[in-house]
Amino acid sequence: MIKLSDNDIRIIKETYKTASKFNDYKTLIKLRSKILEVTEIKSVHKSDKDFISIVLKDYNYYTQHM
Repeated sequence: MIKLSDNDIRIIKETYKTASKFNDYKTLIKLRSKILEVTEIKSVHKSDKDFISIVLKDYNYYTQHM
């Protein structure tokens, strides 16, 4: 999570909310791919929505406990 900035998380959160609201699966797939690329996470066995939600929760947890 340390590879993501506050601005990155803000953009992810806004994009995630909008894509989820409109069931825009193409955007969710692209968002997940970009997160995986930036964070260098190798493998995830969750849906796109679940994965992005976990990333947001983990980032919030990490930043609150610094």
